[in-house]
Amino acid sequence: MAGCVSGLNCDVLGDSVIMKTELTADATLEIKDAMNAAPDFKRIFKKNLDIL
Repeated sequence: MAGCVSGLNCDVLGDSVIMKTELTADATLEIKDAMNAAPDFKRIFKKNLDIL
């Protein structure tokens, strides 16, 4: 929301999808908000979602 995420890299490792964020400022709230989608992500894709 604040525009502090400047890029995103994704890796699929086993049963997990790892999203690595590139940031211009603190994005703790944005990452926390995005992690609210993790249960739906797991249900749909059968993979855990990790956002770093």
